[in-house]
Amino acid sequence: MALIGKSAEYALHCLVYLVDKPDDVAVGVADLSQFQGISETYLAKIFAKLNHAGIVQASRGLKGGYELAMNPEDISFWDVTSALDKNFQVFQCHNVRKSCILLPKNGKPKNYDMCTIHRAMLDSENALIESLKKKNLKWLHKELRAKVPKAEYQKGHEWFLQKSRERLQS
Repeated sequence: MALIGKSAEYALHCLVYLVDKPDDVAVGVADLSQFQGISETYLAKIFAKLNHAGIVQASRGLKGGYELAMNPEDISFWDVTSALDKNFQVFQCHNVRKSCILLPKNGKPKNYDMCTIHRAMLDSENALIESLKKKNLKWLHKELRAKVPKAEYQKGHEWFLQKSRERLQS
């Protein structure tokens, strides 16, 4: 089972399109879901959480859609992950040692603090979170621009522009 679910992956793939979206192009969930080939209903729930977290802002109407509510360098992978999963944790301690035959039934022995296994897992979780905080949408955008051929990248912008124009003409 993945620690970070597909919601974060979907969100990051969609958010990167908003980084340098032309001002006159409206990008909605329907367009993003069609472009990415994912469920519109599922993506709408993701964007509602991102909106609630202040990562994106929505506008209504024919010219409506989503845009980033902050600068791309201020939106970390951790911001997105934690917006989608408020209870994110790598490890859940079940306090197995409380049933250990070596522990006194009437209390804790001296130097009985957090379980060593629990502490190690929390250290790992904190390292993961710190790593996610170092990656942001600006970094992702730069990486993708370096990998995706310019013509292909432009096709994406043109596709969203065409969808936006179709909505305005209908």
